[in-house]
Amino acid sequence: MSDAARRSLEPEGRKVMLLVEDDPFVRMVTADYFREAGFLVIEALDAAEAIQVMSQTEIDVVFTDIRMPGEMSGSHLAIWINERHKGLPVLITSGVFAGTRYPLAKNFFPKPYRLDAVHKRVLEVLDEA
Repeated sequence: MSDAARRSLEPEGRKVMLLVEDDPFVRMVTADYFREAGFLVIEALDAAEAIQVMSQTEIDVVFTDIRMPGEMSGSHLAIWINERHKGLPVLITSGVFAGTRYPLAKNFFPKPYRLDAVHKRVLEVLDEA
């Protein structure tokens, strides 16, 4: 079933999160949490897959890891989204940059992150959008 067909079966008003994470365990736990919170979660392994999903599906919020396989990092994906999908909220996570001050600190979550903190920020950025 296509994503569009699947979305048409979802309850009206359900927000769509694109979760871009190459670690299958982290992706599964995060996706399960947000599904239980009422989101439709579409999972992508890397930036290329995320871009493909975005060309076919309307997304409300993106949560992406920085370091992923492929030619494009999560940081570059965030820039790509900002250039092509103005106003689409993007939250970023990383275990590598956990001790540094990231430029988008308000939307940056060092790994391991607390899912309730990410959820709170997702709700905030959706309200701001």
